Formats: sequence, structure tokens, C-alpha cells
Amino acid sequence: MTGSNPMKIEQSVHNQNTIKNLCSGLISSIILLAAGCAEKSYDQCIVDSMGDAQSEYAAYEIRRSCRSLYPKPEEEIEFTTRILTEEEVKRLEFENPELRGSMMRFDYYNGNENLVIRELTVSVSTTARSRERDKPADPQTRIYVEEVNTEPQSVGYFSQNILRPEEPLSWSFSIIGAKGEEVTY
Repeated sequence: MTGSNPMKIEQSVHNQNTIKNLCSGLISSIILLAAGCAEKSYDQCIVDSMGDAQSEYAAYEIRRSCRSLYPKPEEEIEFTTRILTEEEVKRLEFENPELRGSMMRFDYYNGNENLVIRELTVSVSTTARSRERDKPADPQTRIYVEEVNTEPQSVGYFSQNILRPEEPLSWSFSIIGAKGEEVTY
């Protein structure tokens, strides 16, 4: 038997391990992509998949596959909801008010140029018929808060089930407050 060169054998074993690691990494990536629907997040994807990594290359492929499945979120703009000023509330103009049964509804226009309206506070007053002829009826006023989502300079809708007397003589309402978020386009 002819003598073998130990350097060539070592190089051959190294090449075989490299190929094995590459195949392992690619197989892990394919499995990861196939199972990606069950993953909850990029971090969880890494934790669940790194146990299979047998080389730096395999680890790289796992990270790449997880990032492909779970891209970095765009820089999120955080809006802060705040109470509108009195002037901003005055720019919320209502129209078409209706009271049917116990349902009150109206449309309103958000006349603010840079505010998305997220919440309306409405005061509703109803006056019932007095049971005593000589005594005037006492009005009842209640406050209602409703979550809304009305873009700047657009029409929104407010609808609320209200408590009211059986036969109101009169009713009125006003927008007394609101919350919104400033936006820039």
C-alpha cells in the first residue's frame, strides 16, 4: 500500500465537514422557511432554530431566514393622544342630529387640519313632561364618551344609546370635549 499524505487526508476531511455543514445549514433554512408560519417572532424563530446550527454558516443562514420571515419593522411613528383645546373642539361641527327611541346619532365634521379625532365627549340634556302642571320639568343631563376615528378635515359619525325620559319634551346635545392625535403629512 502506498503511503498517504496526512495533509491531503486532513484537507479532504475538512472539505467534507464544510460540505456537510453547508448542507445542514441549507436544510435547516428550508425547514425553517417551511415551519415559519408557526413562529411568533424573529427572536422566537432564532431561539427555536439555533439548536440545529452546526457551524457559523448554518447560524448565519438561520438568522437570514428568520429575518426574511420577520422583517425589521419600519420605524414606527408613535402618536400621543391628547385632550383637544377649546378652540380645537369648536372646529368639530355637528349636523343631522337624530333621536330615535333611545338612540342618538349625528354626523360631525373635523375641521382641524392636523388632528385625528379618537374620542368625543358629548353632553345630552333631555327635558321630560312634568307630572305636576304648575311645576316645570327638570332637565336631565348625562355625559357620553365614544371612541371614534376621524381623519383631519373629514366627516365622522357618532352614535350612542342614551338614557332618556319616556316622552321628552325637548332634547339637546353639545360636543364638550375630545381627544385626538396630531399628525403631519
